[in-house]
Amino acid sequence: MPKKERNENEPKPKPSKPKLFYPNPGDVGDLGRWSPAIDECFAVEYAHTHGAEERRQARARVGDVRLHAERQDVGSDAWKQMLDLVEEAADDGRPVFWPGKDLAPEVLAQIIELPPTISKLTEVTHLRLYGSYLVRFPPEIGEMRSLVELDAYRSYRLHWFPFEITRCPALRDSRISTRALYGNMMIRGAFPNLDDEDAKSWSTGSCSVCGTPLGERIALLGWISLWVGTDVLPLLVRACSEGCLERVPVPPNGYVSRPHRGGTSLVQPMTYFEFHGKMRERSPS
Repeated sequence: MPKKERNENEPKPKPSKPKLFYPNPGDVGDLGRWSPAIDECFAVEYAHTHGAEERRQARARVGDVRLHAERQDVGSDAWKQMLDLVEEAADDGRPVFWPGKDLAPEVLAQIIELPPTISKLTEVTHLRLYGSYLVRFPPEIGEMRSLVELDAYRSYRLHWFPFEITRCPALRDSRISTRALYGNMMIRGAFPNLDDEDAKSWSTGSCSVCGTPLGERIALLGWISLWVGTDVLPLLVRACSEGCLERVPVPPNGYVSRPHRGGTSLVQPMTYFEFHGKMRERSPS
């Protein structure tokens, strides 16, 4: 009997031994100091985890998910404290960068992105951002050449990562609240439309793929979902050409199979719940 080919649009089956999150040293202390911020970007998807068509129709009625437009207040004392902490960590070569241990809760609540100077943290192996208020990472995270583990668990406002994170050669472990991510397998959170005005500010800098400075050119933007560490993360690609956009790796089974622009017209694969519901329907009673 010929072997049945797997449908690439079907979600990847959960491993028989699910990924378990054991408390890291400091988790209890972190939770005792502040409560993770939660937003409602995926309220539609949470309400329709078992019906793909209902989910698409509801999202179309509500409209596109929007990228978090708020910007870091770089004139605040909180930002200055974060900059100083990065410089201190770069100077002493510490292996663990843990803002939650060194900064007060009221300071952390004002930090919604990390500074580009994290590129100096070339000796950091563990980046601890448990329960942060971050909404984005700078592309410079790709220069953290020694990074082995990224812990941004319960950072519920963090929905995507820059493609440059794939340049971290040692990164092999991650702890992310994946249900807060665009395109996640559990609820298929909608991707923001990259044709919106909110996205244009990410069209400058350097090419995410080849590193060429864009200068006056406007980058070609695309979403792609790839394995990073031990999670599939939605990545924003800024490409200098169609050729670079075509060079991005192929996503794993169960995710949109090509770079895309997001928006309400995007058809995503089934959720984990829908996939296993179909399997139960097909199995003999």
